[in-house]
Amino acid sequence: MEFVEQANDGEFKLLQYSGHNDLDDNEIYAGHIVRIYDDEENDDGWNEEVIFHQGAFCVGDENFIGNVHFRSRIVGDVFKDKKLLSN
Repeated sequence: MEFVEQANDGEFKLLQYSGHNDLDDNEIYAGHIVRIYDDEENDDGWNEEVIFHQGAFCVGDENFIGNVHFRSRIVGDVFKDKKLLSN
């Protein structure tokens, strides 16, 4: 996994770890795009960006990451895969 958003001319931005892991035990960072599953077997999930919002890590605008990380899987990040957010 990458822990740096982008490196330009010796400058870089570190990603913030949410303290949670996905279904595959990968660490989830702000900027990741995760697929949230209602029913993993039927793949009826949707993609959301992980953000740090008002002092908490959230998936999208309203889901606290602690409520959905156990049924989510990292599918990309907003720095390389922004198109994944337009399901």
